[in-house]
Amino acid sequence: MLWGGHATLSLEVTPNATAYALLARGYKAGGFNLSQGLGPAEISYRPESDWNLELGYKAESADRRASLDADVYLLDRRGAQVRSSVQTDPTNPNTFILYTGNATRGRNYGMEATARLAATSRLEFGASLGLQRTHFTDFVRIADTGSLSVSRELPNAPHWQGALNATVRGPTGLYARLDVTGMAGYYFDLPPNETRSSAYALVHARIGWDTPRYSVSVYGRNLTNKSYPVRGFYFGLEPPDYPNKLYVQLGDPRTFGAKFTVRFGGTAR
Repeated sequence: MLWGGHATLSLEVTPNATAYALLARGYKAGGFNLSQGLGPAEISYRPESDWNLELGYKAESADRRASLDADVYLLDRRGAQVRSSVQTDPTNPNTFILYTGNATRGRNYGMEATARLAATSRLEFGASLGLQRTHFTDFVRIADTGSLSVSRELPNAPHWQGALNATVRGPTGLYARLDVTGMAGYYFDLPPNETRSSAYALVHARIGWDTPRYSVSVYGRNLTNKSYPVRGFYFGLEPPDYPNKLYVQLGDPRTFGAKFTVRFGGTAR
């Protein structure tokens, strides 16, 4: 039987601060893999059930110039659904198959925090940080020599992600904002892919003019023109020997743009 729900307990620590605890149960329904070439054991996958515990704290200063929103969490996954792949014929890239299976168990835990500080009426800073660890146990996947049990971290799950920003505003609506974002390395998609990305940081900026009726801005993203990966697959594609090789999809290069907005129906922002 599939069922879910949640319970939350909140405590007002001060008029401007609240602590909370959340316990939730969720699920993912089972299903079928429709790709040809799978064995009987890989055609269907079982439901997944999850228990999530989260403890958090939200606070704002009395003058609203500073705020903090932080939480820690633990997610326990039973029958964790995991995406995987197999190339059933090493010499034929067209036999590369994506499918879903079940690990015996999985666990994610970490923390998230966001902070804001208005240093003056014209200068504001912001920051965010996320830390996480993930793991799944005993995922039985198709291998060239039969079945293979895999236990490791989830793909696309960096150990940390963070961002810093600063905004300067003038008295007439002119403003400038600078953002720096970054993340740690992580496994690329799908076991048995054991390749990883490298940590990287990106720089973005925006300059604009903002009024209750109109706003216009120009922006630049990835100003250092950093080459960074967003996806990665590891399989044999190139003849004549079709060796396994990493193929990477890169993120957007340096990009510039402009935005213009007109607001109708009132002056409230």
